[in-house]
Amino acid sequence: MNKRKPPRVNEVILTQQNQIKLWDEGRYERVMITGKTFEEKTLEHIVFDEVIFNDCIFTQNTFNRIEFIDCVFNRCQFINNHVENGIVIRTVFNQTKLDGTIFATSNIEHVCFNACSGRYVGFTQSSLSFVDIHDSDFNESTWFNTTLKQLVLDDVDLQNNKVHETRFKDVDLSTCTIDNMTINLPDITGAIIAEHQAKQLLKLIGVRIKY
Repeated sequence: MNKRKPPRVNEVILTQQNQIKLWDEGRYERVMITGKTFEEKTLEHIVFDEVIFNDCIFTQNTFNRIEFIDCVFNRCQFINNHVENGIVIRTVFNQTKLDGTIFATSNIEHVCFNACSGRYVGFTQSSLSFVDIHDSDFNESTWFNTTLKQLVLDDVDLQNNKVHETRFKDVDLSTCTIDNMTINLPDITGAIIAEHQAKQLLKLIGVRIKY
């Protein structure tokens, strides 16, 4: 059973802060940020702790060692960013677009994606622990050399995903769309599927069915 921990953030005590600027080594705590755009920045070691983002845009940024701790993203765009050595802990993404964002050598723990668009998202040499993805579109995403622990996928579009050296053992795919995934037998071994997905799974691992 997944025991994902929710964000430890209290909206009542947050300060509204819309004039925020990002700097290397910056730390931003207990604030609510609404309608702010951050684009085409290259920044080192930024920490967001107990922050709620409403209708914000992060696009075309390169973040090294960024940290999101106890954060909530509501209706944001986090598109085409490159996150290297990032930490995302006890954070929720609600109705947020993450299309084209790469998480490389990052730790993603106790995180929930609700009704999100994650097309072309890439997880590379990262760790996902106690992560829930619900009612989301992750079409054409990639999972390379990534460790999965207690991953919950509920009604997620995984069509055209590419998987390499990422074990989906014990991951329940029964409510997901898995057409045209690229995945090998060791990575799919032990995954849980629905009866109607069996034929598709055989195709994924290269087995041909003779009628």
